[in-house]
Amino acid sequence: MDSKTHQHIVYGTDAHSWTQVYFAGYGWVNFEPSAGFSQFERPTPNQYLPGTSSIVPPGGLNPNTGKNHKTPKNELGNIGGTTSTQTPGQFEAQLGRQAGIAIGAVVLLILFSLLLFSIWWRRLFRHYNVSAQIYGRICILANWAGIPLQYSQTPHEYIQSIAVAAPDEAPTLHRFEDIYVRELWASPDSTEHPLNTGEVRDLPALWQRLQPRLFLYAVKHPRVLMTLPNRTWKSLLRLRAKRRARRALEQDL
Repeated sequence: MDSKTHQHIVYGTDAHSWTQVYFAGYGWVNFEPSAGFSQFERPTPNQYLPGTSSIVPPGGLNPNTGKNHKTPKNELGNIGGTTSTQTPGQFEAQLGRQAGIAIGAVVLLILFSLLLFSIWWRRLFRHYNVSAQIYGRICILANWAGIPLQYSQTPHEYIQSIAVAAPDEAPTLHRFEDIYVRELWASPDSTEHPLNTGEVRDLPALWQRLQPRLFLYAVKHPRVLMTLPNRTWKSLLRLRAKRRARRALEQDL
């Protein structure tokens, strides 16, 4: 009893002596016991059958596991476990393994990306005829290399601009452009139509020659890599503006 406040004061050590928890098969067990409790007796197997109960007499668990018990310094090592130190050789070996895992992950990511690109590239423009497929792929590669197609340009003008940038492939490009334009605009009954002259069969060979060289030119002049961050930033700004407009509309409603 506090003489000033006339209230009962309960200390932590006293509270421990009052706390009990019921455990099935054990009964009421003193929880967080103080040092004054003794160890309780554990039940033997099949001692408590269904429908029976037992109350463990006042005692306690381990008297040295209380909440206010201070662990001696010589017991801290057992609680924390053993610590191991690595030698410089072991550290370098572990660092090498981690670097190998990181490099392997990057290589796998690159291979997976190339596989997806190959699938996408082969399925591109698959619903068009062969000449249109080749022309579409030429436009994509040229755009990646910094030669974009203008809306006012005809196929002849655009192929001519590509041939100026890649003069080594100019004969092959002009040969393809001639077949593509005649297949696009010539009358199917005309003798000049590539289907009637058999020149359509030359298109796969022309593309087999052009494709690796145009890819190499695009790699040497990677305009798409230079413009990709700018395009990504503009896309993010447009997306942010759309979200703001949507939020403003929802607030007005």
